[in-house]
Amino acid sequence: MSDARKDTMQDEKIIRGSTRRQFIGNTLATGAAFALPAFIPAPALGRGVVTDQAFRTSLPGVYAAGDCAEVAGRIEPLWYAAKRQGEAAARAMLGETVEYTPPTYYNSAKFFHLEWTGVGETAAGPGRFRKLPGREASVRVIEREGVVVSFSMLGSRWNHRVLARWVEER
Repeated sequence: MSDARKDTMQDEKIIRGSTRRQFIGNTLATGAAFALPAFIPAPALGRGVVTDQAFRTSLPGVYAAGDCAEVAGRIEPLWYAAKRQGEAAARAMLGETVEYTPPTYYNSAKFFHLEWTGVGETAAGPGRFRKLPGREASVRVIEREGVVVSFSMLGSRWNHRVLARWVEER
């Protein structure tokens, strides 16, 4: 294998390959991403590039991580998830045993002056909503079969780790 593509990792390990492709975005654009020569097949596609829990695609030696990867049926379209997946995929490429299990989903953002934090399952469902008195803030707790599965907090900064722990404790 030539050194046409080689990356040196922080621990000085060198990864060599014949081709490396990087893509950014949250929508799978298979036309542009897989403009490959006819003799190279595209990997299996679902809502993203389908991988196992070690980020291996249906093609030998081809891995996918981040926004484009559908790992165990789930896509995590967030920069910090892409970073976490990329690190795990690199370990798998180096021969380590990797079995990625996504943590409890969370995201937070600030819309102008309004803070938002979401933790847990993102599918809508029955829940409880409460506007906090005297503040531009609200809490929505979503439950399924009497079990809390998600929080959507608006108008104040919330610690997502505490909310995630509550969801995980079920």
